[in-house]
Amino acid sequence: MEEKDDVLITEIVKKVREELKNLELEKNVVMNSLREVSDQIKTLDKKEMELRGKIEALVRREAELSERKVKLEKRLEEIKRKLAKLSEAQKSITEAF
Repeated sequence: MEEKDDVLITEIVKKVREELKNLELEKNVVMNSLREVSDQIKTLDKKEMELRGKIEALVRREAELSERKVKLEKRLEEIKRKLAKLSEAQKSITEAF
């Protein structure tokens, strides 16, 4: 009976060792995948920060251009008023002679 128990115990120990080996291999695969995912996240975070910087620069540029556009539109209105006055003055002079 003891010999049978020894064989049974040996088989159980063998199966436990195999399972441990399999679990260790699976753990390594999962850890490698986790490292890859972590690296990908870091890469995406870096790219996100770069894009945020570019967006901020574009927003600033847009604000500058909008301000310039408003100034140019005011200047254009001023020029149109002056042209209208000159045209009116020219008409008055032409009618006077």
